[in-house]
Amino acid sequence: MDFDEQFLFLSFLFLECVFLYLMTQENRRWWVRPIFRERNEKGAFRNIFTHMKTKDPEMFFKYTRMLPDQFDSIMCLLKPKLLKHSRREYLSPALKLAMTLKFLAHGGSFQSLSWEFRVGHSTVSKVIFETCTAIWDTMQPIYLKSPTEQEWINISHQFSNRWNFPHTLGAIDGKHVHIQCPLNSGSLYYNYKNHFSIILLACCDADYKFIWADIGAYGSEHDARC
Repeated sequence: MDFDEQFLFLSFLFLECVFLYLMTQENRRWWVRPIFRERNEKGAFRNIFTHMKTKDPEMFFKYTRMLPDQFDSIMCLLKPKLLKHSRREYLSPALKLAMTLKFLAHGGSFQSLSWEFRVGHSTVSKVIFETCTAIWDTMQPIYLKSPTEQEWINISHQFSNRWNFPHTLGAIDGKHVHIQCPLNSGSLYYNYKNHFSIILLACCDADYKFIWADIGAYGSEHDARC
């Protein structure tokens, strides 16, 4: 192939790439779907969540598993990690927390949350992961920090005095949490109950308060051995 033929071939290839790009742009009907542009006017955060928070605390508790004042306290802790500045319209930290609490309290699919809060499906996934990470990073050192030596001794005394269990540092138990099988994971997450799971292992003191937790061990590991 001489130079002229190479030039013609590359020119044709370039024009084909340009054509395909333009076709892709034409098929994209909008930059932001109209339903998402109406988030602030018709989304669940403004029309359901905010209404319950200000006027119906009982329903708010069922929706989030917490009281409005507790939500505000958590919001103050998480806001620095959830606040993002962008030239495009961004999601408020309160909306991110509300969406995450709805998912944690009631489950459901990311698609249903997308429709409910009028946020893109992929954005819902990113928001929930970001918010859960912020919750752990911010609140774990405050509410679930490792006990000191003296605190372990106090816990042992409480078990002995209240429950007649001497030399006890905690009540521990595990729970298999159902999951969809991760790609290329083989049987790592397949447990003895014949479904896929990760293991939640937690320890409580004599007052039923959590003092330690580990989440994420393979379901194939028996919860008694974790």
